Amino acid sequence: MTAAPDAPSNQGVPTGPKQANIQITPPQALPPSGSPWVQFKLTVCPVRGPSTACVRRTCTTLLCTVPGLSPATTYVVQTVAVAEDGSQSVPSNEAPFTTPSLPP
Repeated sequence: MTAAPDAPSNQGVPTGPKQANIQITPPQALPPSGSPWVQFKLTVCPVRGPSTACVRRTCTTLLCTVPGLSPATTYVVQTVAVAEDGSQSVPSNEAPFTTPSLPP
């Protein structure tokens, strides 16, 4: 699925059983105010599980490490870009990734 021009896109890459790096591509267009994108609010939720198991992070870089995940679990990550003036983008695509199992 391709993100809308005013939405960021993201991709999750597990870096271990309990964390992942999220690569963010900011929206193609700036908000109407012209302010630059300065933050990215991530929501990482398990595909099967309660919303209380979601992990939320705010990052100021295009590569964001998300700890606190569960091993051998499929997650979807969604990102909202925040501009300097506080305006927000529409949400990104929901990108799935799976953390590896714990070593034996």
